[in-house]
Amino acid sequence: MFRFALAPALFAAAQMLMPGVAHATAGMGCEALDGSGAGVEMNLPRSPGTPPNWVRVFSATRKFSSLSMDEDAIPISTRQAFDGGDTFNIDLTDEDYAEAVIKIRLLRAEEGDEPPVYIGYLHVVGEGIYPISCIEDE
Repeated sequence: MFRFALAPALFAAAQMLMPGVAHATAGMGCEALDGSGAGVEMNLPRSPGTPPNWVRVFSATRKFSSLSMDEDAIPISTRQAFDGGDTFNIDLTDEDYAEAVIKIRLLRAEEGDEPPVYIGYLHVVGEGIYPISCIEDE
């Protein structure tokens, strides 16, 4: 009898953790505007102030990733992310959180029901600064 009383409570708790029809995350892709091949891919939660779930960065010469499955990439972690409405800033660190190795700074524009548009720069510290534009894909 006890297990039947527990089942509805577990089901209700599981439903709260599962995303509904609304998208809980959004993908974002950024491309360099200077022809360098640099870019950013990331998955963003739909909660303001929450850092990206994962990030991949491609500079002109190297590949970085917060995903362990990207074995050929230099490991990075999110140090901080700040969403100020019109601005979006992300600092990525080396694996030990010792120093920021990548800085992403974006300006955001939105109009009506259209997806937001972002423009800014990708700064790979010690290598270069790349102008980028980004779009969200759901």
